[in-house]
Amino acid sequence: MGYTNLVLGTVTLSVIDMDVKKVNGTVKQKLGKNLVYHSIPGLDKTDYSMNLNCVITSNLDTNRTKILSLDDASKHNYSDGLITASVVIVPGTLIFKDSGEKPLHYEFSVELIEY
Repeated sequence: MGYTNLVLGTVTLSVIDMDVKKVNGTVKQKLGKNLVYHSIPGLDKTDYSMNLNCVITSNLDTNRTKILSLDDASKHNYSDGLITASVVIVPGTLIFKDSGEKPLHYEFSVELIEY
């Protein structure tokens, strides 16, 4: 099975599938670990919104910890070869699909929004 690789922060992710769309742009504000969206009438801006399903196949615990640390409502660099942007993990959308057994890989889903 082939994967597409992209970089989020300093972590290289293997992507199983992804949906990318342009949405109406907003001004974002970080409040603690929350993200507040402000719609500004007349704002001539669009943002990328990305839903990713990913897999970690190496350095399992180290890479999982790195990914979890990115879920802090802060901006992180994103690059997939076509899109390069500052993005934030939408709070509450990072979900690991754990089976309860000692894993050979970790699968997770996450939603990113351009900051």
